Formats: sequence, C-alpha cells, structure tokens
Amino acid sequence: MTKDKNASSIMFTKTKEGESPEEEPKLTPEEQAAKDEQDRKIADYRKMSKEDINKLVMDIIENRVFTDRHLGPGADPMMCFMGLVFLNDVQREAIRDNPPGMVYAYYSEQAPNSCNGYPIFFGFCMISKDDTVAVWKKYDMMKKAMSDIMEDEDDSTKQEGLFK
Repeated sequence: MTKDKNASSIMFTKTKEGESPEEEPKLTPEEQAAKDEQDRKIADYRKMSKEDINKLVMDIIENRVFTDRHLGPGADPMMCFMGLVFLNDVQREAIRDNPPGMVYAYYSEQAPNSCNGYPIFFGFCMISKDDTVAVWKKYDMMKKAMSDIMEDEDDSTKQEGLFK
C-alpha cells in the first residue's frame, strides 16, 4: 500500500504471485511525525463553492450520487465505502476528532458487486458538516420547487394557446 503525497487517497499496488509485498521502510521519528501530519489532513475538508454545492445537489436529485444518507438504520457506511476500512489509525483518529458531515460517491465509480443490496465504492468524498447543511438545504429547496412546478402543471396547461 502506498500513499499519494499530494492527496488523501490511498492507492494499493499488486504483487506478483509468489512475491512478498514490499515492507515499508522504518521511518525516523521526524519522518513519522510528517507522515502522521499528512494523514491527519484527511479530516481537513475543503470548503465547497456554491457551484460545487449546486452540482452535488443536482447529481443527488438526478440519482448520480450515493450518500451515507441512503443507508438504512443501523447500516455501517464501511460496508459501502470500502476505503474507510483501509484507513490507518492516525486517519481514523482524525476523522473521529472531526467527523465528516456526509460521505458520498458517484454511481459511475461503483464496484461491480454489492453488500446487503447497497452499492460498494472503493473511492469516496467527504464534506464538512457546514457544507452538508448547505447541500441538504438546497436539496429541500429544489425538491419543493420541482413539486410546486408539478402541482402547477395542471393549471398552466389549461391556459388557452398552450399544448393545442
């Protein structure tokens, strides 16, 4: 397992049959501290722009995104977002100290199998609690607007000159 130095994603490398995986070299205390600091950044959630929030809301409405909110009661997000299983102790602690508001992934990145009827993803995104509130507030506004349009549709089609 190797860690990309520029991102909080984790990449895995395959070993050839009969070959033992490379052991990670022993780190000096300074190197270990730097690695731990980098691992803690997994819980430094980037502030979403309005455009990013709007895109995510539309993608949720258009059923392109699976979120941890789609899980039923008692379902563990780790069964869908497999990358959570592979976090190291420092990353887990960072997420415990600053939990995400929401975990999500795009269906286009879904693995070919499922677990208890839920999709499985090896990659995922996490957003802050503040951004999560903004996403679901905008989502509720969009759903209400769409509902209002659908209710008003009957009245608007009765107007003279429309849909003759």
